Order: sequence, then structure tokens, then C-alpha cells
Amino acid sequence: MSYKDVYYFVAMCLTISLEKKNKQIIEARLKKNDIDWEFVVEVSTGHYVFPAMYCALKREGFLTVFTPRIT
Repeated sequence: MSYKDVYYFVAMCLTISLEKKNKQIIEARLKKNDIDWEFVVEVSTGHYVFPAMYCALKREGFLTVFTPRIT
């Protein structure tokens, strides 16, 4: 993922309850499992929006998609 992709993804997460298409796009990206979560957390934390993004994803029920990975 590039910075542009991460910024776009974070913005969609923050506005997930405002735009129905954002929810559909995020759901499709989660199903494809092509998100670099370390990069998303790094960028969103650097811009102080990680807690808001977490709350938005939780409110829409997307946190149940995440499962712990054993490496």
C-alpha cells in the first residue's frame, strides 16, 4: 500500500457511517485481506486519528473480522 492508499483507507474508515459506499468498499477490502495494517496503524497514529478509526470500525461491527495471527 502506498501513502495515498493508506490515507484514502483511513479517510473511508473515519467517514464509514456517513457514506454507504465507504462501508461496502471497506468490507470488500477486508474480505480481500490486502491491507497493510502495520502501515495503517503507523499513519493513523501519526495523525492522531487511530482511536477515532478504531471506534468507527467497532461501531460498524468490523472488528469481529480480525483474528489473532500466530506466526
